[in-house]
Amino acid sequence: AGGGATLDGRGDAQQPLFNLSFRVQNDGAREGQEVAQLYLSYPESAGEPPLVLRHFVKTRPLQPSQSELVSLSLSRRDLSTWRPADSSSERGGWRVAHGRFGVVVGGSSRPAEGEGLRAEFEV
Repeated sequence: AGGGATLDGRGDAQQPLFNLSFRVQNDGAREGQEVAQLYLSYPESAGEPPLVLRHFVKTRPLQPSQSELVSLSLSRRDLSTWRPADSSSERGGWRVAHGRFGVVVGGSSRPAEGEGLRAEFEV
C-alpha cells in the first residue's frame, strides 16, 4: 500500500516538524528527578504497536515545588515506519504514516489520571 513520503537520506529526516514544551514539577517532599517520556500512537493503518517510545529526557534535580521547562521535537523520522519493498516497482524505505497520531507525555506510557499530557494531531 503506497502513499506517504519516502525519507530520502538527504539529512532532512531529523528536521523538527513539531515542537512540544511542557513543565515538569516536583510535587514530592524531597529533591528528585523525572524522566519525561514521549510516546506516539500511530494511525491504525501503519501497523505499529499501540504506543511507541520516541523520546525521553531526564530533568535536573528538582527541589520540592520546583519545576523545569522541557522541550522535545518530533521529526519526519519519528512519524515514519519501515515498509519493505513490495512485489511491484515500489522500493522499501521509511515512509511518513498518514492519519491521526496520538501523543502521550509522562513519567511512563500510562500516566495516572490527571497526570501527563495527551494530544492528537493529523498528518
